[in-house]
Amino acid sequence: MSEPLVIVFPIYQGVTQLDFTGPLQFLRHMPGAEIVVASVGGADISAEGLHFTQLQKLEEVTHCDVLCVPGGAGCTQALQNDEFMRQIRRLGPDARYLTSVCTGSLILAAAGLLQGKRAACHWSMRDSLALFGAIPSQARVERDGDDHVDSFGFGQRFLGPERTINVGMCDTLVRKHTNTDICCVGFSERGLA
Repeated sequence: MSEPLVIVFPIYQGVTQLDFTGPLQFLRHMPGAEIVVASVGGADISAEGLHFTQLQKLEEVTHCDVLCVPGGAGCTQALQNDEFMRQIRRLGPDARYLTSVCTGSLILAAAGLLQGKRAACHWSMRDSLALFGAIPSQARVERDGDDHVDSFGFGQRFLGPERTINVGMCDTLVRKHTNTDICCVGFSERGLA
């Protein structure tokens, strides 16, 4: 059996829950996926009336193949959290895929992971990407990756500004990794594919 594809969702206070639960809902059905939801110190996170507990400690995540950074109103505070940003900088460079939803791209950019890369973001914060060396894009889904295979895989970055593109981003990622349509992945166990 091959190694699982480790997908890490680093969450923080003020995250928009749909920015990570949307992709999580689809990616958990991907064959071979191992989902990790983590926070600094494994702290409980409250988001829009939901409470997420028993989270893994972000600093104990040894590696990830997919780093999916959600956005939210707490993004600015996350940028100022030295330990959170240290963990993003640690995990990001070795990830095969860097992904984000909404303002999550600001976190990737502030960690220095999007230097010279096109990135999408929520329209209200899009221009802030340039402060961190990223190239703001008005696209709903932006793919800006290396076109060569290196020791960490293909190196694609899928960066989406709106929660409505969660399915599109996930579909792109699933197709890239498994050559399978996400609708088949998401519903095959229910016999609907």
